Amino acid sequence: MFLGVDAGGSHVECGIGDQHSGILARKTYSPAPGAASNPRDLAELIISAGLELQTGLQVKIKRVLIGAAGAGNPEVRTSLKREIRRHWPALPVTVTTDIEIALESCFPADQGILIASGTGSFAVRRNADGTSTRVGGQGPSSGDEGSAYDLGKTALVKSKEDWYHSATMVEAFKIQLDGRTVTEMIEDGTPAEVAALARTVCNVALAGDQVAIGLVEDAAQELLSLAAELGIDGQQLPTVLGGGLLSPGSPVRANLVNWLRAASQHFVYTDTSVDPLLGAFSIASKQAD
Repeated sequence: MFLGVDAGGSHVECGIGDQHSGILARKTYSPAPGAASNPRDLAELIISAGLELQTGLQVKIKRVLIGAAGAGNPEVRTSLKREIRRHWPALPVTVTTDIEIALESCFPADQGILIASGTGSFAVRRNADGTSTRVGGQGPSSGDEGSAYDLGKTALVKSKEDWYHSATMVEAFKIQLDGRTVTEMIEDGTPAEVAALARTVCNVALAGDQVAIGLVEDAAQELLSLAAELGIDGQQLPTVLGGGLLSPGSPVRANLVNWLRAASQHFVYTDTSVDPLLGAFSIASKQAD
């Protein structure tokens, strides 16, 4: 059995299973310790989850595959692997990016495009030779256009600049602002707190608020632009959507799907579920062979 881990910007999900049995058990933790900022706490969470899951299933973990935000940096990968190996010194441990395991879950062998928007955002393509090409996914300070963080931050700025027309949206923010002003949230809100506002923006948009509808449409357009940057050279590639902001029922997803279908000379929208843990199992199985 493998222990797969998806350590993103807002939560950590751990699961036990393999490519044949699927996910036998899983646990989700939020908020998430960062792989780059707090590798020891993340490792302790992963180890604790793994021990709990394997005890409950009465199975033995034979390999650990972690996909973590920030693990594109070799130093982050090394630090997190070192912390895991403190407890499991003899266990094979691989650390890759959360983007890589998400892509693997959709396209383990074939070409295709994954557009994902959660706390952050990215578009990534699996190429014919098995390599991948990515745009985005650089973190809030570098953009992450079309992400939940970007949508939440844009909504806050819009609310501050145009309070009168954004009153409905601001009223809906009240619980999440927790007594803070819009300005205070812009200046001091954590990425996770700001990203959480995106769901409220989507709900207000679904209720018909024109300001929120415009922000949602802009977010979808940003994600389409990310995918266009992959340079697909006139090919028609299957395109899958993932991440919390693109979950079923999301108006951002609905807008993006419409635009992907309008650009069918490049993108073939495919309603495939993205489960990064299955991608982790797939990579682990290839390494075990």
